[in-house]
Amino acid sequence: KLIEISYINKKLVINAAPSNVALDSKYLSDGQLLPVKVFLCLVDDNEERCTETDVNNIPQPVYKSGVCENVALSINYVFIHNGTEGIYHAHARIYLTTVANTMTYLKQDFDTRFIWASVKNNTVFERSGHPGYIIGRPILLGKLIDNVTDEGEVKEAIYLDTDPAQWLTLLNPGEGKCGSRSQVTFGVDMRTGCRVLVKDDDLRHCEVLQNYFLELLLGPVLREASKLRIGTYGDSSVNNGADWIPILIPEEPRSGAFSSNIHGKRKCSDLILSVHLEIAYSRQGSLANPQAKIVGIVLRYGEPQSITSACGSQHCLGTHLRQQTQAVELSSSVSFVEVTRPPEPAYSRPPTLDVKLPHNFFYPFLPSSALAVYGEPLLVWILLQFVLL
Repeated sequence: KLIEISYINKKLVINAAPSNVALDSKYLSDGQLLPVKVFLCLVDDNEERCTETDVNNIPQPVYKSGVCENVALSINYVFIHNGTEGIYHAHARIYLTTVANTMTYLKQDFDTRFIWASVKNNTVFERSGHPGYIIGRPILLGKLIDNVTDEGEVKEAIYLDTDPAQWLTLLNPGEGKCGSRSQVTFGVDMRTGCRVLVKDDDLRHCEVLQNYFLELLLGPVLREASKLRIGTYGDSSVNNGADWIPILIPEEPRSGAFSSNIHGKRKCSDLILSVHLEIAYSRQGSLANPQAKIVGIVLRYGEPQSITSACGSQHCLGTHLRQQTQAVELSSSVSFVEVTRPPEPAYSRPPTLDVKLPHNFFYPFLPSSALAVYGEPLLVWILLQFVLL
């Protein structure tokens, strides 16, 4: 047994405020305790189905022929509370899996969420850092919009969708198909790809084919990159436009793909089959607790390529030509580049001293320091001595 889950069958103290009674179950009444609802969840085809069950009915781990069944893969706790008034509701979601003895490791997740009872929508909008990005968290992606103030003044604002699926995504490598997207997360370099079946008859309309490829590569969001903005911090405020930077595109795709027919073979040239995102970040703040900040993002299109029909002989005509297909591979990638400058020692400037000394401060060591005061009376005294003689 890897994990025992029978300990979930407990009751929680509704309010753990200080009291004269020790927090022991034999001193607490049923009104002071709250049962924990348990849900057994299964994930099938990216669809989650959870069923409330008694903890005693949850299948226990069983070892059979080198395989452990009913192993706890993830347990999620959710507590609905109202601050000092205590906990109103608590439930746990349990996900089970099967582990074979050929596996080298098993990753298990345990998390706890506290939600205020006053929040009507239980969907919590989680940012990606505070303030710097946390590795593995999604990259914030907003859209630049025009906002009209109460005074009728038009100002630019950022619209941020609370669904991370509408942020930066790449092609999903699952099953090799191109119908789903994979989330871009901070600090995780990734390359994904998929294959698209293209009929030879599709090579008659290369521009249509190119637009279809770009829709798959960029997804529903990146097609309008000029209006998109990336949050520099994991908790960038939509009210502060300085916290958002645009997506740079050094070179747009050429005027468009074109079709040609050489020796009976159709060919589409200048097709974009790959895209790459390059994200630069730096660590700022104190050396003890640096914060990751995105300072730039670049979208690069891959080198244009050509696709030639798989069939070029005379017998590849009519219905057979339209049914002839070939697999075209599309790829998308993202890389993170750290551009943090090495720390340099900084010293404060020395204080400016404005020292003023009296004119005769060095007298009699420097006779010139007293010349201005005693020079003229001394000359008058010498002249009087000559006159009297």
